[in-house]
Amino acid sequence: EVEGALVVQNDAANVDVYLKDLGEHGFQVWLESEKAQEPEEPEQAETYTLYFRDASWWHADAAATCVKIDDAEIVKMTHVQWDEANNYNLWKVEVPSDAEKITFLRYNGEGTQYWNAKTSEIDLTGRETHNLYDISETEAAWEDQGKLVAGAWGDYQVQIQEGSFLVNPISYVLHI
Repeated sequence: EVEGALVVQNDAANVDVYLKDLGEHGFQVWLESEKAQEPEEPEQAETYTLYFRDASWWHADAAATCVKIDDAEIVKMTHVQWDEANNYNLWKVEVPSDAEKITFLRYNGEGTQYWNAKTSEIDLTGRETHNLYDISETEAAWEDQGKLVAGAWGDYQVQIQEGSFLVNPISYVLHI
């Protein structure tokens, strides 16, 4: 604080604007950025989104997809979309960054009863940077017949709606 000065604090920009009346000599204006902070290290995401594309035989009878990640409980994936033209569902789940393995399981629509089909336990380090596990081209593989589903890693890009944009709402103009 400066005696006799008007201070305009701008926390968003980490700058204070000082205006001091010097009487017959006019005004003195200066900026101070004593609040400057060290740049923050970007935090690593604690989770990432993993997508799953099912097959026509997998989603028959309104089946859902669940996952078992490492040794955690089985959870139902979130339905993203139905692709009628290509006859598959797209599912997603948030996976802890330190997870090592995942198994996709075919369940009833409520996600409460196992329906006889699953992948083997998949090593997540093998996915590299891929975010989609795809079984859409597979033949039915029923566990009670000794078969497991084998898919392939791929990439899913989230579609941004046209007209979306990011605006930086922090801009200031000082008129003296």
